[in-house]
Amino acid sequence: MAKKIEISPESILEKFSAPKEEADFLHSNIPTSQISDALKTITCENGVIQGIKPIKENSRIMGRIVTVKTDPDDWGTSLKGIDVAQEGDVLLIDSANSFSAVWGS
Repeated sequence: MAKKIEISPESILEKFSAPKEEADFLHSNIPTSQISDALKTITCENGVIQGIKPIKENSRIMGRIVTVKTDPDDWGTSLKGIDVAQEGDVLLIDSANSFSAVWGS
């Protein structure tokens, strides 16, 4: 069974406020979406984290693509895409030329 992680805006701030190396984030076990949400709660600003990279280089996924077009403040349209998608499909969320994701990790 996976270890339960207690997450709050305060614990995120404490964990990531000290200077860190990129490698420090690789084993944090905290999804980027939760970090983004916590930063938004703490700062009252968009919690977008610039420069996030995949943990594994050259990863590829395959499947039928289900595309939804929305904007970063509308997560409901993405939920409709989930309802349409079937097992094995890849959900692609086009968030209107924004640098902010709707959600994800």
